[in-house]
Amino acid sequence: MAQFFLTDGVRFSAGVNALTHVAHEVGETGRSAQELHGDATAWAQTQVQQWQETGADAFVSPAADANLRHFLIYGAVASCVIALLFIPGTWLNGSASTHISFLITPVMMGFITVGFSLIFQRLNATRGFGIGVAAAVGVIVVGAVLTALMLFQLQKLTATTVSVWWLVPVAIACVALAWVLDRVLPDQQHQRELALINTSAEGITKTAVPVEKSSAFDPNDARAWETLFTGELRSSGHFSETRVQQEVTRTREQSEEAHRHPYELFGHPVAYARSLHGNPQLKSKRTGIFFTVICALWASLLVYGGMRRAWDWSTPELYLYLVLVVLSAWRAVSYLRK
Repeated sequence: MAQFFLTDGVRFSAGVNALTHVAHEVGETGRSAQELHGDATAWAQTQVQQWQETGADAFVSPAADANLRHFLIYGAVASCVIALLFIPGTWLNGSASTHISFLITPVMMGFITVGFSLIFQRLNATRGFGIGVAAAVGVIVVGAVLTALMLFQLQKLTATTVSVWWLVPVAIACVALAWVLDRVLPDQQHQRELALINTSAEGITKTAVPVEKSSAFDPNDARAWETLFTGELRSSGHFSETRVQQEVTRTREQSEEAHRHPYELFGHPVAYARSLHGNPQLKSKRTGIFFTVICALWASLLVYGGMRRAWDWSTPELYLYLVLVVLSAWRAVSYLRK
């Protein structure tokens, strides 16, 4: 039963609350869970369906949950990985030293590579695919320009070189930064999950399995209903932006014609959005297109950087661009083939 919840994308707190509710019933009645609810998998499927139909916020949404905390922690970890990649990149060129500016470059590139991905996930789920792609491309372009300016200014100010092994302390510092941020910055989502679990442990009503309600809104507020409805359609990834606008326009027009609030006609906006049929393959296709665009962008930066430096591979930045091109191409192909 618990395994079914985990594989079906149910939030940890919702799954724990549901199972705790069953345990409460078993303790109250003295009957087994099998006697009360029958087959475990069938019961779990029914519970998940009820959550979907009522619009309950019982499902994991990484895109919508991405925030500044994730950006800082993941960026620090990515910076560590890139710093370590710079070491063999320098060795391949037969050099044991690097310009001092390349001790900072991994940090900047780490936050760029994490930033474009997180901002795409969030905006794609809330504002639409086109805006998400444009924002991600903007992050990479602006980040690459700032990195290039930083390198130019530092190399103009000093010709100091340091041992490539200085990248190891940089990597360690990035890991330490990620560790500190993980403990200093509050994980609001995790705290919310724990609060729900503690609530279920203190006592559960016998009438329903408690889950966190989706974003509270006034049923009489048509704009709030429309906002939640639009957000759920986009976050599912199964509807094109044209289809989203068509559905929003349709519900608005029907509400105006009937002179009733959309909540009265269609029910909870999240539940109604989930009841509509979209294209399940659209999400994978869009993600594949996104990584194709990103691959082309990294390839352009690789070619530009290579031509600008006469393809001098003593610059570890070129190796990084090459790795990013390969990874982006692999992600694009894997998603497009789904």
